[in-house]
Amino acid sequence: MNEEQKEQKIERIITDWYTKSKENLYYFLKAVVGFEDMCSYTHKWLCEELQKNDKNVLILLPRGVFKTTIIGIGFPIWLLLFKNPNLRILI
Repeated sequence: MNEEQKEQKIERIITDWYTKSKENLYYFLKAVVGFEDMCSYTHKWLCEELQKNDKNVLILLPRGVFKTTIIGIGFPIWLLLFKNPNLRILI
């Protein structure tokens, strides 16, 4: 594999990462940010609910389920990177 092929492969990987991350909060947090302890059963649902843009959502989950990590850290990062870079968030 020559240098040009390597660069093309890297560019395809980055484009694929960007496209999946922009459309899927769960993928972004697990694969890109590195929240390895997330599981699809609990956290995928939570990420989908956050992506719906419903402002009036009550999320009740037990302690230690990454609520604060996902809602307070991961979701704002995702919003700023992919949805609205001029957004102001008060945490």
